[in-house]
Amino acid sequence: VANEPARMYMPGSPERAAIQSALERMQPRNGAGPRFAVPAVVNGLEHPPSGPQKLQQRLPHRHAHALCEFDDVPVQKPHLVEQAIKGALQARKAWAAMSIDDRCSIF
Repeated sequence: VANEPARMYMPGSPERAAIQSALERMQPRNGAGPRFAVPAVVNGLEHPPSGPQKLQQRLPHRHAHALCEFDDVPVQKPHLVEQAIKGALQARKAWAAMSIDDRCSIF
């Protein structure tokens, strides 16, 4: 197994240009609010934010701008926490029976 190459993101490098381009695409437009909503994914099913008080992820370099919004799942949707626990307990047996090589290949 080989690690990905270390990237330096030096000025003028393709890596830096790519990340700067991605950051530009994620910027909120004209104060329009968060660019996208992040769903809670439980047992492979997406649950979009719908709670009355959505949390926001701020841009790390520009705290005045929200990148996305999401629900505080344990507080607003405790039933999803219960579903996640049940799903994890069901998956536990198959995971435990899997070889270490197969487990590592997932990541």
